[in-house]
This record gives sequence, structure tokens and C-alpha cells, in this order.
Amino acid sequence: MLRHDGQVLLWLIVPNLWTFIAFGPLLYFHTDYATRSDWREMLGTAGFSLEAEGTMRGLAWMLARQRESVRGGAQ
Repeated sequence: MLRHDGQVLLWLIVPNLWTFIAFGPLLYFHTDYATRSDWREMLGTAGFSLEAEGTMRGLAWMLARQRESVRGGAQ
């Protein structure tokens, strides 16, 4: 649940060397991850615009805000 002017910070595990070190080969048996482009699409469908995104070692992050058109209806 978000306030009408709320933001969402999404952290994603990115399969790479860092996550292999942290989680070992078990991480690679589960290969049905949503990609970053999948998450961008899902956020857009849910009425959010992507404000910023980046990566840090084995993680990717996305900061999204509810679009104005969606916010207006929630007030």
C-alpha cells in the first residue's frame, strides 16, 4: 500500500559472479527469473514510471513513482 505520492524501491538478484559466490550453484537451478526489462514492463503496467535504476554487485535496483494520471484518481 502506497500513499498517493509514494515511491517503490525494488531490489533484484542478478545472476552473476557475486551471486554465485554468495548463493553457490543452487541459484542457477532456478532459472525462471523475471529480467529487468520484465520488471520495467510490469511497473509500467501497474501505473508506475521508472525514476532511476542501477546495479551494485549481485543486485539491481529500480526506483519507481506512481504516474500522475494514476495518482489523480487515488486522491
